[in-house]
Amino acid sequence: MISRLPIALVCLWTLGFVATGAADPVVADLSGILAQGQELQIVGSEFGAKEQGAPLRWDDFDSEQNGAHVLDIDAGGQWDVTPPSSDRTPVYSNAMGRYNGDMCVLQDYDDASNKRFSLMNGNYDTLYVHFWVFRHDHAGMAMRAQNVTLWPKFSRNGGNPDAFPQSRIDQYWFNGSGHMTFEYYCEDTGTGGWDIDGINEPWLGEWFRMQRYIEIEDAGVPNGYTWAAHDTDVFVDRTGMFRGPGCDPDRNYNGFMIGDYVASQDGATLRQYLSECYVDITQARIEIGDNADWDSCSHREIQVPRSWVGSQIEFEVNDGTFQEGQPAYVFVVNENGVPSRGFPVVFGATHTAGDAGPPGKPGTPSGSGSGSR
Repeated sequence: MISRLPIALVCLWTLGFVATGAADPVVADLSGILAQGQELQIVGSEFGAKEQGAPLRWDDFDSEQNGAHVLDIDAGGQWDVTPPSSDRTPVYSNAMGRYNGDMCVLQDYDDASNKRFSLMNGNYDTLYVHFWVFRHDHAGMAMRAQNVTLWPKFSRNGGNPDAFPQSRIDQYWFNGSGHMTFEYYCEDTGTGGWDIDGINEPWLGEWFRMQRYIEIEDAGVPNGYTWAAHDTDVFVDRTGMFRGPGCDPDRNYNGFMIGDYVASQDGATLRQYLSECYVDITQARIEIGDNADWDSCSHREIQVPRSWVGSQIEFEVNDGTFQEGQPAYVFVVNENGVPSRGFPVVFGATHTAGDAGPPGKPGTPSGSGSGSR
């Protein structure tokens, strides 16, 4: 697991606090310094279940070497790289960071259509994938792309087109169309699947946060669930059939890919930078946002849990682009995707139990900490 700076652990536990809403998480109090590399203590309740405390994978790439190729797991890297040849694998780059010192993964599609990296060889009936991305139209030719599959592609057997189920987002920038595809083909029952149309926005020239979540659920039953978000805007929120009739109930996704391919049209080019990739098998997570109300946040940064036992959680503080002195709010999201009310904090400040102040307003810090980048 790669960290940007020394780990800051945040502990959450229940001290007899009773949630006012049924099963809604509640953060009740907080103490410590909210800063990269510092330790915070939070008390609360109804945080829900999380089978594995740490995420499946967290990588901010900041300890990597500029210009080095992303290594396959078998070669000591953090990710599966397909194909593993050096001319087709993405590289680490500091040319387009979100914050000072940010190292990213660069997928340069000028010289090859595939520059993917992935996490494969699992067996997941649920997956949550988060990352920040910047799509650089450096030559003004990106909108000529015929088929762009740069979002997380959930699939089986490394993306083999004959191995299903799979779920992906395809965009056809040259004609302004696009869709999210769900294919649940089974060897013994033939083919099947469905699309969500109208997903065509390229979001060029800006850092944005991408999230995708999916639950496959039962074979032949439209009770699967998926959502996808650009920054804080959820643009897909649907139920449907993700496992076909008669399909093996244990036949799940074995992983996902980021940056599957770009099919060129009339010389289309694109460079994609990725930062702070987080992968897990649950929606349960911790975030820090800029508003006490989850839906009113315009900026949220995911945090990195290290353990999650009942109402006791430890997580690594990830300040992202929040700055020292900036007020913010801590959220706990349970496994059903239900967030708590934001608990007021100030980046770089020392907080003590009981100093939170009126609901929805930043607390009164007792001093300053080491601050953000």
